[in-house]
Amino acid sequence: IANELLVKYGLPLYIVTSPYERARMTVIEMASVLPEPVEIWCDNRLSEYLGNHYAEPLDVTAETQQYGPPHPERIRDLKTRIRKHFYQRTEGK
Repeated sequence: IANELLVKYGLPLYIVTSPYERARMTVIEMASVLPEPVEIWCDNRLSEYLGNHYAEPLDVTAETQQYGPPHPERIRDLKTRIRKHFYQRTEGK
C-alpha cells in the first residue's frame, strides 16, 4: 500500500497517526519502504473512541499512554475533538 500511495501522491512531508500501538506500527512499517525518511507525528486527536467508562482504567501500552489518549470521553467530546482537528488541519495550523 505504501508504494501505491507513493506513486499516486508522492513522498509525504510527514505522516500523522493515532497514538495507539497498531496505528504506530503500521505507519512505521509503511514509512520503512519509502525512499527517504519521513517524520511521524502521533496525534491523540486521532484516537479512537474508547467510551465513557470512568470506573475502568485504560488498557493500553505504556508507550501509548505517554501520548495521553482521551479517556474517558463523552460522544460530544469526541465530536468536538474531531472537529477541532479537522479545522486546524484545513486552516494549515
